[in-house]
Amino acid sequence: MSSRGAAGGSAGRAIAAMIDRMGVAAAVKPKLMLVHAIGGGVDLVAAGKAEVGFFNISEILPVRGAALVGPLPVDLQTYIVFDAAIAADAVAPAAAASFIKTLAAPAERKAWQKAGLEPLGAAQAR
Repeated sequence: MSSRGAAGGSAGRAIAAMIDRMGVAAAVKPKLMLVHAIGGGVDLVAAGKAEVGFFNISEILPVRGAALVGPLPVDLQTYIVFDAAIAADAVAPAAAASFIKTLAAPAERKAWQKAGLEPLGAAQAR
């Protein structure tokens, strides 16, 4: 079970590449169900309709009945980096900047980590 590979989603493409790198594509592909996490993929694992799922940690944690085993080893990871920007013609650029500053504040780091997201550079620290 994974996010949709070539059909869309960065996690799906990363998982397809990982399976190829590991040399198990021929054995795994006939058993794959390609379902986005947001489309119910994690729910299928939680309900026992799929044995294993590869999803972003932040997509697994909120689903009741799904158990996070842990992150993939660093050498198999492909990280998704989120950025924030303010449009040049924003109606309230000061409020937007304040919001972004609040989200990025060190005091908010634990909340982001609890939701399954890592601060930039955390993978290298493992």
